[in-house]
Formats: sequence, C-alpha cells, structure tokens
Amino acid sequence: MRTLYLALAILIGAPFAHADLLLEPYAGYYMGEFKESDGTKADTSGVGYGARIGIQHLGLMAGIDYMTGQMDGDFNPKRDLVPSDLGIFVGYEFPIMLRLYGIYSFQSEMDSEAGNTSWDYEGTAVRLGVGFTFLPM
Repeated sequence: MRTLYLALAILIGAPFAHADLLLEPYAGYYMGEFKESDGTKADTSGVGYGARIGIQHLGLMAGIDYMTGQMDGDFNPKRDLVPSDLGIFVGYEFPIMLRLYGIYSFQSEMDSEAGNTSWDYEGTAVRLGVGFTFLPM
C-alpha cells in the first residue's frame, strides 16, 4: 500500500517539482577603486574567478559567493594584489542571458608583495556586476 501512495505522490507532484539549486563557476574581469586606511585611493583591475552556490527561482538568485584572482593596484609603489572574498550575493537573470548581481563580502582579504615589503588588507567589500552566459541551460 505504501508503494501505491508513493507512486501517486510522484505522479501528482512531478509536474510541480523543480530544482532551485544554483552551482555556478565563473570567471571575469574586475575594475574598481580601493581606498586605503590613510584615505589614499587607487584604481584596481584584473582577472577574477570563483564560484557561487545558492538558490535560483524565476530569475531571482541568492546564496554564497567566493572569489579570488589576480589584480593590479595603481598604488605607490605599484602592487600586484591577490584577492580572496567570501560573501553573500543576490541577483536576477533576465531571459536574454544577462545577469545583474550584487555581492557583500563580509570576509575580504588582499595580499601583496611590493619590493621587500609585504602588505595585507582585511575588511569588507561590495561588488556590483553584470554577467553574460553563453550556455542558456
């Protein structure tokens, strides 16, 4: 009898079932502005890659984001930066393979070595982005 109930539940519920799990690796080009603790500002740009895990339903998405990569900082002296950001994201995917998203990184770190000195940053970050997908599946 349990098998009959299970079969009925599957047949009745199958048209309404859907997977909302979002597993998304990504790579991209980043550019922005970095403000040091002494108030000086520097432009940064570079390549970043990472992954997102979360939920997606009717275009809306939310979850956890991790990003790392290689960036150049227009500091004095010039520094190469290695970011490591962990945060939460929200976004929307339009039907035309275009995405808008915002990320609040509650654990943001950047490491750098310039000459004989080492430089580290820890704090928070906010990122806004536009994404394109080439695989609409």
